[in-house]
Amino acid sequence: MCSALTMFCDSALVMEAQCTPQQNVLQHHPANSRQTIMNSSSHPIAHTTKANSLFISNKPDIPNKKVSMTAVGLFAQPQEKERDGEERGKKKYPRSMNKELVNKSEIMRTWKLSQFVGGRHLGLDPVFSHNEKHLLVAHALSLKIFSSETSLLVRIIMLPAFASIIYSSEYIVSFFLDRSDDRVYVATSNSRLYLFDFERGKRIHEWNLGLGLVQHVCLCPDQILESSESEVVYVVSAGAHSQDTSITRVSLAASRLGTKVILYRSKRLITAVQIADAGRVVCFISEADIVVIHGECRPRAYKMPDLLTCMDIYLPSSSVGMGKKSKQEATQRYGDIVVGDCTGAIYLLHGVIKCSEVETDFASTKYHWHRVAVCSVKWALDGSYIVSGGLETVLVIWQLATGHKQFLPHMGAGINNIVVSPRGSAYVLNLSNNSILTLSTSELIPTANIAGIQSAARPRESHATPCLLHPYIANTLLIASSSNQLNQSASSPFIQAFDTYSDRHISRQALTRTNATIINHGPDKYSLSEPDVVFIATTNDGQWLASIDEWQPFKGHALSEETAVNIDSRKKWEVYLKFWKWSELKREWEFVTRIDSPHPCPEDMSAGSVLDLIAAPNGHAFLTLGIDGCVKIWKPKGMAILSVSTAESTVNWGYRKSVNIWKQRYDAFTFPQVLPVAFHQIQPMQWWGNVAFSEDGSLLAVSCPDPGLSSEEDSLLQLIDPDSGSNRQSVCGLHIGRTSGLAILGRYLIVAGSQKLMVWNIVHGRVEWEYSISELTTTPSPTLYLAVDWKDQTFAIAFSVFSKKRIGAKIYVWGLVSDPNPVFTQDLEAPVAALKSAGEGQGFIVLDRHSRVQYVTPLLAAHASVVSIITSGQQVEDEHDAQGLLGLHLVNTSGDREMIDVGVEAAEGEMEKVVFGEVLQVVLDEMEICEQGSIEVFQKVLGMFAKPSLQNEDIEVDKARTEIFSSDFPFRDT
Repeated sequence: MCSALTMFCDSALVMEAQCTPQQNVLQHHPANSRQTIMNSSSHPIAHTTKANSLFISNKPDIPNKKVSMTAVGLFAQPQEKERDGEERGKKKYPRSMNKELVNKSEIMRTWKLSQFVGGRHLGLDPVFSHNEKHLLVAHALSLKIFSSETSLLVRIIMLPAFASIIYSSEYIVSFFLDRSDDRVYVATSNSRLYLFDFERGKRIHEWNLGLGLVQHVCLCPDQILESSESEVVYVVSAGAHSQDTSITRVSLAASRLGTKVILYRSKRLITAVQIADAGRVVCFISEADIVVIHGECRPRAYKMPDLLTCMDIYLPSSSVGMGKKSKQEATQRYGDIVVGDCTGAIYLLHGVIKCSEVETDFASTKYHWHRVAVCSVKWALDGSYIVSGGLETVLVIWQLATGHKQFLPHMGAGINNIVVSPRGSAYVLNLSNNSILTLSTSELIPTANIAGIQSAARPRESHATPCLLHPYIANTLLIASSSNQLNQSASSPFIQAFDTYSDRHISRQALTRTNATIINHGPDKYSLSEPDVVFIATTNDGQWLASIDEWQPFKGHALSEETAVNIDSRKKWEVYLKFWKWSELKREWEFVTRIDSPHPCPEDMSAGSVLDLIAAPNGHAFLTLGIDGCVKIWKPKGMAILSVSTAESTVNWGYRKSVNIWKQRYDAFTFPQVLPVAFHQIQPMQWWGNVAFSEDGSLLAVSCPDPGLSSEEDSLLQLIDPDSGSNRQSVCGLHIGRTSGLAILGRYLIVAGSQKLMVWNIVHGRVEWEYSISELTTTPSPTLYLAVDWKDQTFAIAFSVFSKKRIGAKIYVWGLVSDPNPVFTQDLEAPVAALKSAGEGQGFIVLDRHSRVQYVTPLLAAHASVVSIITSGQQVEDEHDAQGLLGLHLVNTSGDREMIDVGVEAAEGEMEKVVFGEVLQVVLDEMEICEQGSIEVFQKVLGMFAKPSLQNEDIEVDKARTEIFSSDFPFRDT
């Protein structure tokens, strides 16, 4: 009798009749909405809700009464008193008109947004300091100064924002050093020019040029200044009310502008402007023409066969070593120009800079090795050779006297910019994978490497960038990286480890096959694409990594457009699930197992896409969801090999359980005539789906396209027991749209969809609260990024905003799942690429489309990165001293033990007081778990740093060491 009753309770829905209709905090269900709640062993109960009340209409023996549904079986039965108490304690906001979510005065500002970490390098030439000790690199609205010896970040210069940066598209267009001091000029697109002292990070002067949209700014190194001029700059700008592009000579007088003289005006684009010969020579590119302006002479244009992409000039400062006749010729005609075009050709024009007239038979030499456009070409300091680079990832050195070519291949990415150091001792390469490499000119070996976050530059309508924080290596971001950030269609075959605290690159490893050492173009000149890593996940102990990579053949492989979209082309797709094990000895991921087509298409068993990949919260297991409608759980299994010892036996991964969510959905229907229609409707052209585990791993949530009769895109939610694979609860008809994220926090299921954000109460079987997308943003059907923190029971969403006013993003943070009021909301400057949890109790981390990271942390949290410390006002000391910013980069972020030195110099004959970091951490952690006041905790900390008596000092130090190393402490970086 008891067992029968238990079976009945496990499969039925407890109905509490004659209850008051439950109140929704934010909004009620529409009167005509359809909601279906199904249990694995019962028929579906269709309800038409009104004021969130349920009407039972498919059971004849139960009268139509207003009831409140509560799911039981897998979930505990709720207490009515607790439910009523929760509803009375909530604030109710009417769903009327376009109001803000919550009044700002009611939001407790207990969270903060950190400074940017990382960022994408602009396509501008890096600049060496005069002494070559520092290298200056430009980002969107900041200038970073790195040490050329250690590649470490020394200082960041943030440009001031007169208008809100969020609503501005301002960016840096040029930066160059002052001719004498360690000062740098920075020009922005909004016609503003700044002068900074980069040694101290202070702004000296600021000018508003008033020339409209500025495209380029430069100066002449040997400019002759008048007494009233402090500097002269040359500005390339497009007028505010005209389409003409002009070159203007602007004189600067301290903090004010001087005269403005227009030197040239054209309706065509002007690029690569260079000034020489004390300001008397102006050279630039105008589409396929090389234009030279010499003094008062009229402009001279030299026509080239194709569009030009780069240029550099060579003008010796003196004519030492020339004969008398040569010196006379040099006064009339001297100076060479080298240019590169879009076909890969390089042209060298001899003696055209100081020509008085255009000659049709000017001397030129053509060099051609590059297959595609030449991205950069530069002269050596002595003019004996030129250096060029392009997308072939090869640095080419051309000896002009002999015609010999020297190659430095396999640079890892395309070369965007080449810079020769002031002394000619180094080359600086700005690569397309968001890294900067310094090479010595004598041996051509790397001397410095400055790499930022190398996430792919995805278009606005794309999936999230695969990334995650390492489970136990503090501040380490694992992210799928690309070899070309300039190409939005480029794949991401690598995984990068980036230290978000010190803002520096750690390592990069290939997870798929790459074209780094092979020809990356086919015979028809189309690019050979690489597989794209679309998902990555790690176990909680960080020992195993799972990745999903996909490869699709280029459409040019097909003979026609019809065959390109034919289903037969899908047979050439490649989808691999790979498992990697972390090697502490090699400090890299070792490949273990590859699964071909983990979710094949049901029609032809070809490779099918994987919709989601997550790791189990406990143990070594991964879970995937594919377009075949199956959820598969993958676990390792040891393989016994006679020739290998047990300790070194290999491990093979395979799926241990498979749950067909579509089959369970069919079994739930009791209308056979609906099945054929539903069967065709559950196979849309585009699939979506998400999976999520509960914190203890006892419950699995799955979302997939709803195979119902509605013509609108909607999602079906299923709650599955991962042990038995049985469906415990199914929910549909909630008008969620396409889901982009799922999470389980306690008894709540958080669903992020294209139409609404919803929190579902699993125990009560009802909507706790929800927001429609129109209440969050005016962007239609945005992609919501969802992240949760299981320790603090908080969650956050972020989404991109694309409107006429601005392009950016927005983030919301909720402190309590049951409370619909967010505790933090903030506009972001760039569209979002990913949102992840920063760790237990550490907030969240946001990755944007500009390869920048920001932390959203509680207000009293420590600095999240070195960038936050720099911008807080800390001064930078000399690099050779173990102080200042260099000491910050030496902070231990590997999780090892470290000792904290008090920093007080001991008197002669006394011992220095040393406190172990683990002891201090344990004492500070007591503030959260003990009931004693903060005064007692402060006294404990003070006692640790106080000087003990001499007779007891040795005893206490030995005792402290014994206690530390004889017990296991939770060593973590803070």
